[in-house]
Order: sequence, then structure tokens, then C-alpha cells
Amino acid sequence: RTDRKRMVGLTAAATKTQPKGLGAGLRLRRARTTTTTAAALLRGAKAPVGRGGGGVATAAASTAAARLAKSPPSFPLLPQRCSGRSKPLQRSQAVQEVIGPLSDAWSVSGNGLPPQFAGIETQLFQASLLPELLYLWFLSRPEAEAPKLVNTGARMLLLFIFATIPAGIAAKVQFGESLANVDVLHGTSESLLTFSNLVLALGFSRALSPGGLDSKGAKIDLDSGVPPFKGMATFVALTMAVCGGGFLAAHAGLVDPQLMQAEPGNALSLPTWAVHVSSVAEWTVAMSLAWNFAEKSGNQAWKGLSLAMGLNLLNAYTPCTWHVFYNAPAIGALVPLQALLTLTGSSARAFAAYRLGEEGKRIQALAATAPPAALQSEPEPEPPSPSKEAEEAGRGFD
Repeated sequence: RTDRKRMVGLTAAATKTQPKGLGAGLRLRRARTTTTTAAALLRGAKAPVGRGGGGVATAAASTAAARLAKSPPSFPLLPQRCSGRSKPLQRSQAVQEVIGPLSDAWSVSGNGLPPQFAGIETQLFQASLLPELLYLWFLSRPEAEAPKLVNTGARMLLLFIFATIPAGIAAKVQFGESLANVDVLHGTSESLLTFSNLVLALGFSRALSPGGLDSKGAKIDLDSGVPPFKGMATFVALTMAVCGGGFLAAHAGLVDPQLMQAEPGNALSLPTWAVHVSSVAEWTVAMSLAWNFAEKSGNQAWKGLSLAMGLNLLNAYTPCTWHVFYNAPAIGALVPLQALLTLTGSSARAFAAYRLGEEGKRIQALAATAPPAALQSEPEPEPPSPSKEAEEAGRGFD
């Protein structure tokens, strides 16, 4: 009973020293904490040492009460202040929690490089965004005279770039893997690249069509930048039919099941491989059409853009090689190589688009300074041949 009274007295003494204005919930929480601590201290000071042991226990209890009275209140929603700098530290931690997954969206667990180059692929991918935006700006200038559908296809590439950010974050947070190992997110984001390359190739194809007519003789609106949604829907339906047929054939026993079981869990599915192959093929076609467009437009700088697109073609073969070997960590150095090729390819296309505009300005200046065709002097008539002169001389003599 004496110990219980002392514990209640310690609790009451500590509760009276509470700062006002924190609410009843804080006082209850403080009381529970104080009660537990006081009981522990009393248990430690309970054993008397010979005569006068009660005085020793009373002194220990008084010391515990004074210590608890000076301790700050514990509250889960209030951070512990440290020289008035707790709020900036909390804000910086919150920013790190948000920026951390965002900056780690394109990284892989092991890139096969020394430790000092860990995460270099993420930095290279981020650095390639600025030259990509410069490329789009130079290509959209009026002096470049790029077909409108080509501009539309080039801008659609940004959809793929920005889609890989939330997809990569979701792969890290939900699955603990890189984007290449999560087939659903990988194939979905890669399909946007397929549509971008398809529209880009169609833009050059329409610009090169003879007389603005398609293969059926119908008139093509070359000034329209709207993608051909009907043709794109047909392409998507055909791709889904082929992939769905292969999936049903595998489950119907038409394909050896051991071939399917031999692949690891991170292997790319048939639809994901389809969009990879399609995007590479469409980019290759767009390169050849851009080279031919230089001859038709008279601006030879389009050939430079076609050559710059070749770096991005190598960039496409690099991840495909990695996927063939099931994204093996042993060849993870292909991912930083892909990021480096992405940066150099975007920079090369930006410079090629700049040259495209400068060459367009030069061609327009030459056209403005050249005299009109109507004001040019008529060509002198060719001198008559000797046989005609002899014939006329003979007639005059007669």
C-alpha cells in the first residue's frame, strides 16, 4: 500500500508540471508514461539496505519525481525540437522521400560498373531530356519546313519518356524490381514508343508520296498533323490478334510447354517483344525516308538528321540484347551504355535539327535574291545549221 501511494503521489506531482494547452489526450498519455517510469524506479529503490532503508527509497523516489518533472512531454505528432531546426529537417526528409523514387526510376540493381559509377545510368537518362527538348524546338521552326505529321510523331516521343517515370517508380515500389523485369509496365510504356515511331514514319511517307496521292489514288492532306487513327487501330488490332493467337496456341498444347517453362519469371512476353521489334523497324524506316526527303525538299541537312537517328537505332539494339539474356546482372553494363547512347543520340539530333533550320534559312535567302523567271532575258535562238544557211542562200540566189 505504501508503494502504491508513493507511485500515485509521483504521478500527481509529475502531472501538475504539465505545460498547459496540449489537451486532455496529452495529459493521459503523459500520466501513463509517468506511471510506468515511476513504478520501474520504485522497484529499483524498494530494497532497503539495513537500517534506514526507507529513507534511501524515499530519496530515490524524490529524485525520480524531479527528473520526470523536468522531462519534455512525449507527443507522437510533435517532432523533437533541436535548436529550432526541426521543421527544415522534416521538410528536407519529406522532399527526399518524394524525390528519391523519382530520381531512381531508371536505375538497375547492378549495372556491372565499379561502385563509384552506381546510378550513372539514371543521371545520363535525365541529362538526355534537355537535348531532346531542343531537338523538338529546332524541328518545329518554320525555316526547317518539317512536315506537320513528322512534328507530331517527334513530339509523341515525350509521352514515352514521361510514361517511363511513373512506370519505373511503380516497379521499384510495388515489385522491388527494375522496369525491365516487370513485363506489364514494361510493355505498356514501350507501346507508346511504337506509336511515336509509326506516326514519324507515316509523316515522311506522306511527304514523299507522288502528287500527294496514296497507293489507291486518294488525295492526301499533307498539311494535316493529325495521326491516322484508323490505320493505327488496324495495326494495333493485328498485333493483338497475332499475340493472342500465340498465347492460345501455347495453352492449347500446340507449342512445347517446356519452351515456356525454361524461361525465368522476368522474361519478356510475346506482346512486349512485338512492340520492341515494331518500334525498331519503324525507326529504321523513318531513317531511310528522312534521307529520301532530303532529295525532294532540296534541303540536304535532312541527311544529317537521318545519320543522327542512327545513334538512337544503336540505342534500341542495346536493351534488346539485354532482354534476350533475360536482363542478366552479369551484362548490366548494357544499361549505362544505353543511357550514354540516348544522350549522344538526342544531342546529335538536336544539332542536326539546328543545321536543318540554318540550311532552310540559306535556301530561303537564295530564293529571295534570285531574279523572277518572268524578268529574265529570253534565251537567244540557236544559230541555224550550215545546211539551212546554204539552202536559204540558194533560194535567194534563185
